[in-house]
Amino acid sequence: MNCRLILIVMASFTVTAWADPPRGIPHADVAQELRTLVRGEPEATRLWATVESRAESYLGKEPQPVEVIFYEGLLDTDPRRVATVEALYDIMRVELWLSAWLITDEDRYAEAVTEYLLAWAGTYVPTGNPINENKLDPLLTATVALIDGLDDSAKEAVVPWLETMAEAEIRTASEMGWSVRNNWHPKRVKVVALIAEALDRDDWREWALEQTREYIAGVLYADGSSRDFKQRDALSYHIGGVRPLLRLISLLPPEERRGLYFGETDDGASVARSVAFLVPYVVGEKKHEEFRNTTVAMDRWRAEEGLARYQPGTLFEPRRAVSLFQLAAAFEPEYKELAAVAADKPGARFIDWTGVLAAAGWLIESSEREFE
Repeated sequence: MNCRLILIVMASFTVTAWADPPRGIPHADVAQELRTLVRGEPEATRLWATVESRAESYLGKEPQPVEVIFYEGLLDTDPRRVATVEALYDIMRVELWLSAWLITDEDRYAEAVTEYLLAWAGTYVPTGNPINENKLDPLLTATVALIDGLDDSAKEAVVPWLETMAEAEIRTASEMGWSVRNNWHPKRVKVVALIAEALDRDDWREWALEQTREYIAGVLYADGSSRDFKQRDALSYHIGGVRPLLRLISLLPPEERRGLYFGETDDGASVARSVAFLVPYVVGEKKHEEFRNTTVAMDRWRAEEGLARYQPGTLFEPRRAVSLFQLAAAFEPEYKELAAVAADKPGARFIDWTGVLAAAGWLIESSEREFE
C-alpha cells in the first residue's frame, strides 16, 4: 500500500465506542467467536489447522519447569539464558493448548495445561523480577481460565504460588523505584493483574489500576515518545514498554479501558499518542538508527559482545511493531491494516494466530515472539 495513503488513513482516525471492550482473559463468548471464525473465515481456518496440529503434537511431552528463570541482565548467548529459553517453550505449548481447548472443548488440552501449571507451581520460585516473570503470561492467563475447574489439591498447590508471585512483584516495585519508570513496570503490573483475576483479589486489582495510571503519567510524553525511548534511543524498547501496557489495559476494569487508552495526562501524553508515535517509522516516512545514543551500559555491553540487533546504528525494522499494532487495533481498528503492512502482508485478513484471537476479542502478547 502507498505510504502516503496509509498516512492519510492514520490521520483520519476517529474515536468510536466499542461494542465490547477488548479483554485479556478468554471467556465463553470469545470461545464461541473463535469457533465461528475458524469455521467461516478461510485464513482463520488455515491458521487454526496449524495451531491444532502443533497443539496435538505437544501432548504427552514432559514439562520442563525451572527453579530459577535466568533471562534478565544476561546476554542472549549465556548458557543459563539459553537453557531457560528452552524451558520456556513449555509456556508456548500452554498457549497453544489453551486455544485448542477453547475451540474444541476437549478435556485433554485442559489436562495438559493443568499438568504444566502444577509442574511450574511446584518448581519455580517467584522473585518479583518482572522481565523474567512476564514470560509466564500465557501460563497465568490459562490459570485464570481454568482455576475454577481445578480440584482442591491442585488449588492448594497453585494458589500460594500465585500469591507469592504477586506479593514479590509488588514488593520489588517499592524496593526498586527506578523500575517503575521503564518497561519493567507494565510487565510487573500485568503479572499482578492476571493473578488478581485468578484469585479474585480486589485489592490487587485496585493496585494494578493505580499503578497503570501512574505509569502513563510518568513515562509517556506528549510527543508520543517514552522514557524508554529517550534512555535507550531504540524504538524496540519503546515498543517493549507500550505493548505490555496495551495488554495490561485489557486486563483492567472494562469501564476504565477506553479512558486509559485515549485519555491524556495533564502534560498531554496518552497511550494512543505513544502508539501513533511509531507510525512514521513503520510506513517508511522516517527511519531510526537503534541504540545510537543509548545511555544504558547493558546495551553497549551487548553491542561489544557482537549481538547483531544491539549494534548502534542498526535500522529499526517495522516488523517489530506488528504485535503492538495488533493489540492497538482493538482500540483503534484502523491499526489492523497497518499491522499487516508492518508484517509485509498488506491486505491480509489475519497475519497470524494472534490476530485471530484479537478478532475474537482476546488480546494476548504471543509467547512465540520471544523465540524469533
